[in-house]
Amino acid sequence: MVLLEYLKDHGKIAIFTHSLADLDAAASAAALSITAARLGSSAFVVTPGGATRAARELLSHLSVKPLEDFGSLPKVDAAVLVDANSPVRAGDLEEYLKSHRIPLLIVDHHPAADVQGALRLVDEGASSTSEIIARELIRGSTLDPLAACALSIGILADTRGLGAATCGTLELYSRLCGACGEDRLDKLRAATRTPVDSSEVLARFRGLQRTRLVIIGGWLVAISTSGSHQSSVAQALVQVGADLGLAIGRGEGEKGLGAEGSMKARSAFVEATGIHLGKLAEELAEELGGTGGGHPTAASFRVGKGSGTATDALLRLLSKSLNSNVRDVV
Repeated sequence: MVLLEYLKDHGKIAIFTHSLADLDAAASAAALSITAARLGSSAFVVTPGGATRAARELLSHLSVKPLEDFGSLPKVDAAVLVDANSPVRAGDLEEYLKSHRIPLLIVDHHPAADVQGALRLVDEGASSTSEIIARELIRGSTLDPLAACALSIGILADTRGLGAATCGTLELYSRLCGACGEDRLDKLRAATRTPVDSSEVLARFRGLQRTRLVIIGGWLVAISTSGSHQSSVAQALVQVGADLGLAIGRGEGEKGLGAEGSMKARSAFVEATGIHLGKLAEELAEELGGTGGGHPTAASFRVGKGSGTATDALLRLLSKSLNSNVRDVV
């Protein structure tokens, strides 16, 4: 009951998501905000750098008004980080915690990172952070109907519409759906089902045009450069036949230095090779300086070196893991 005790013990709480919050992060933050209010605490949701369009729609429909920067955050006595394993994945959170000296609880389903002094509620076997929170709220008999709605959306997003859900996740989702109500949930699903905009479509086509193909240990790896929508481009590479897709572009750091990218892989690749893309992204970040993490079949990173150096490093790590040389497809 770490989560509920933490919410009860602090009167003013800041709930942080990772940078550019997605649906699972936004749903988790919203559910905690709703629960904190029910327990008599004040909560402020912070989405460093903003949120995806779908996440913004979800928060708006739940009447949760997020803050995007730390300057507008009132004084709080505790912090929660959701859907990220380290403060370095949430904008300036690391510096904020150092300067304000407040406790931190990390709630996440990614592999745990070494964060000194932080409390943790981490379950790598969970489909989503929303699932972890839902189980805690049900166990503590504090599940609010609106929180149930939010968590339902988070689980739907991270299980690809329940396509990757386990039996346990399906059972949990059924309980959340019942608590939320089908009509209300249908409206939220419709609101968060955002169409692909033209810039993303163009990014996918341009990414496909700029693709380099290599073979490593019999697996087809597609590498593309993309200035935006890297996650979507990487997914497109897998959809057209690659076992692993990598989309990489210039980072958004000082003077545009560094690189950021996204990786996607087929489940068959992960199962056969044992390669966990989230851990691969962490290893890359450790080598080049930066942040990285994610799931077995999907991960992202932001590092201090350029895209060429990052690509070479990733191919070297893959070559080592697969015990095979990199061969370009001509």
